[in-house]
Amino acid sequence: MCEAILVPIDGSRSSDAGLACALRLAGAMKARLVLLNVIDVEPLFLQTAGDFQEHRQSLRDYGQELLAKAALEAQRQGVQVSFFMHETVESNAASIIVAQAVAQHCGLIVLGTHGRRNPSKLLLGGDAQLVLRDSAVPVLFVRSIPPHEASPRSTR
Repeated sequence: MCEAILVPIDGSRSSDAGLACALRLAGAMKARLVLLNVIDVEPLFLQTAGDFQEHRQSLRDYGQELLAKAALEAQRQGVQVSFFMHETVESNAASIIVAQAVAQHCGLIVLGTHGRRNPSKLLLGGDAQLVLRDSAVPVLFVRSIPPHEASPRSTR
């Protein structure tokens, strides 16, 4: 039995699809939902013109808002919830997701995908593949785009 489900959220359409699925699963399984928002500061530092600290705080505020809204929805649905924000400079999001799943004793990680041609186009880009590779717990990918809207697969 799965006692806890980890779902990373970032406010994207694919993240929202992962969250919706994780909420349904947590409710059906009477599992605790663990919400995670990861802020990777390094690209922000390298790509940001202007005040780095201001942009960093903006991302923190946005992440806190996402976590609060998702936690409120979980509580509204009767799902036990905890949430975490992790800011990183040197680690990739995948290693943080995998570590948090272990630390929180999660039996499942739910990640939203864009649902396009292949798993390399996932919520966290290449990090999603690393989660799948490095996780000791099962990983469930959830499409945010209906199959009829996804790009056709190559027939080669």
